[in-house]
Amino acid sequence: MRVEIDVDRLRADLIDYYGSATFAGSPYAFGAVVAMEEATPEQLIRCAESEGIDLSTYAVPDSEEPDEDDGCGWQPVE
Repeated sequence: MRVEIDVDRLRADLIDYYGSATFAGSPYAFGAVVAMEEATPEQLIRCAESEGIDLSTYAVPDSEEPDEDDGCGWQPVE
């Protein structure tokens, strides 16, 4: 089963996630924020998966089957 992801909300949450680390003094967090701002939808999904973020919370309700298969199991919404 394929699920569409609200990429804009995921991007905003990842920016907040890494941005909060900048205030904790992590020197790499600012670079992560910039990377999330410039990331493709597929990169955002892979990053969220690597951080253990539950992508089901970003699923678009009643999504239809996507036309393309990117092989990652999640379909970004743009």
